[in-house]
Amino acid sequence: MAAAETVSGTRGVQGARFELSERGFAYLLNLPAIMTVLLLVGYPIVDAFWLSLHRFNLRRPDAYAFVGLQNYLDVLTSDQFLPSLSVTLVFTFWSTFGVLFLALGMALVANEAIPQRAILRALILLPWAMSAVRQMSGIRCRFRRWCCSLDCRQFPASCTTPPRSTAHHCGHVSDMSPCRGFHNRS
Repeated sequence: MAAAETVSGTRGVQGARFELSERGFAYLLNLPAIMTVLLLVGYPIVDAFWLSLHRFNLRRPDAYAFVGLQNYLDVLTSDQFLPSLSVTLVFTFWSTFGVLFLALGMALVANEAIPQRAILRALILLPWAMSAVRQMSGIRCRFRRWCCSLDCRQFPASCTTPPRSTAHHCGHVSDMSPCRGFHNRS
């Protein structure tokens, strides 16, 4: 008994064990990943639903009111709902099956035993690889163009021009509204 007390560190408890089945143990090991996915996916869904129950204006984020299901009723009773839904369904159908059949055809051609197989596979994967590079450079440029006006308003220390000036640190001159597209200097 003394050995059991020394190992367990508690008195009066002998061999208390918590046993799980193999399936339960697998769920226990996967619990951190499951919780992370639920938080990363579930929170935005719940937050978007909660926001949809409010009247919200991006120009005045502090002034919002709870309207319940009125936003949904407004959408469903709108004259534009059915045409928009039909365009969305047609686009979704054709883009999904178009991409599926195009990708299936390209995979079958790339799997054929031809002399230029390696070159063909590289050409097939090139747009996929380049789109990621283009997306990141596009996001960086858009972020920089949009933030140039915010930097001058919110972070005057990052601006090389005096605060509240109409000239941004990037050289763009405007009424302090976010830059649209390329900087048009006249």
